[in-house]
Amino acid sequence: MSNSIGVIALSRFLDDPRVRRQCDLLHANGFKVFAIGEDDERNHSLGWTVVRRPESEISATVGSPNPVSVEVKTNGLVRAKAKYPVAWSLLRAAWRFSKRAAAGIARVTAQSRAKAGLVATRLLGRTPARFAQRLVITARAQRCKFQPDYADRIFWSWNSKLTDLYDKARPLKCDIWLANDWITLPIAARLAAENGGIYIYDTHEFAIQEYEERWVWRVAQKPIVAALERKYIGGAKLVTAVSSGIAERISDIYQLPRPALTIRNTPNFIESSFRPTGDTVRVLYHGIVSPGRGLEAAIDSVPKWASDREFYIRGPGSEDYLDSLRNRIASAGLQSRVFLLPPVPMRELVREAAAFDVGFFALPGHSLHNEFALPNKFFEYAMAGLALCVSSLSEMAGLIAKYQIGSTFDEISSEPIANAINQLSRDRIDRYKQNSLVAARELCWERESINFVAALNALVART
Repeated sequence: MSNSIGVIALSRFLDDPRVRRQCDLLHANGFKVFAIGEDDERNHSLGWTVVRRPESEISATVGSPNPVSVEVKTNGLVRAKAKYPVAWSLLRAAWRFSKRAAAGIARVTAQSRAKAGLVATRLLGRTPARFAQRLVITARAQRCKFQPDYADRIFWSWNSKLTDLYDKARPLKCDIWLANDWITLPIAARLAAENGGIYIYDTHEFAIQEYEERWVWRVAQKPIVAALERKYIGGAKLVTAVSSGIAERISDIYQLPRPALTIRNTPNFIESSFRPTGDTVRVLYHGIVSPGRGLEAAIDSVPKWASDREFYIRGPGSEDYLDSLRNRIASAGLQSRVFLLPPVPMRELVREAAAFDVGFFALPGHSLHNEFALPNKFFEYAMAGLALCVSSLSEMAGLIAKYQIGSTFDEISSEPIANAINQLSRDRIDRYKQNSLVAARELCWERESINFVAALNALVART
């Protein structure tokens, strides 16, 4: 009989590369897989089960008038008006006057409130309501430092999506519950306690360092994240991380009984052919298009690039942010050298990337989270047979040096980025591209997942 595993993620499985690879892998290795994530109506032959939200019951209409009471009230008013016409007229006049007076007072009060609110907003840097809300959130977060269990109360009232995930999974009986990222760790732990089975934890990021550069996050959210992770990580029978730097740090911070296992974000192997660099060197960024990824600095650096180089940005992003990039490109007169491309399906990323020459990623080194980052795109670029040009952060720089697949730059600003791009001669690019194709045979999910499957099988054997 196959063992069952509930894979929990606060994402849509078809769009989450790591989680989807996990589900495919577990299914291929004989597990009965239940994927519990955001609802997704797309129907694919996955081989594993995506747990859907149950059909909601049709609720009775609320707030509709009772026709009997309406009739009684209407008839009563008609009789009163006919019997006491003078009193009725005086009552109507008083009612109209009171409404006009109330409206006038409301206008004056609203104007006074608006003026006071404007002054307060200038002093506080945000509206008084937002400021008060931030104070409450911060106070609750700080309380978690002294009362770690209070983080649980915050967690279960935080977001309806979290309780939705729990409600979806509650009818299931699974041998293993797999929490993807810290946000689903309390859910997996609760399901294991209530429904039986064990839970394991795959920390996609360095949770307590993820937004360390933001002071608001440090005071208003980090204490909650730290309390929740500390409470539940020790009970996980297996902990995995996306890089050795994260695995080593969390093993040390939480004194884990078993060291965390490194499972990197490598894609499935795809056979790619070497494509010599043409007359134009095409530099690609693909992934989420959002702030904090060095895209502004990269665009600003393009005027300093050699004239035979173009920059392409591909991926989903908010319209406001995409518009800001379009305006930046237009203001610099770079419409013929910098291009925004629409996103492609997750499973087409590597094949679509193979048409380019250099894979680019500029990640600021302002936290240990970033220092130890090994994003999907790093391995996707290598799988596509591209030369890489990335930030000089320890995990990425280590692999660049080991496999000789690209170059790095130390600072996220136009000058260092331009220098790094310009130093990539065609001969160097082609050499790195050939090395990437060799490295891809090792940096692939088929190789990376061997240790994950072995660890799961060992857990199953012990239970």
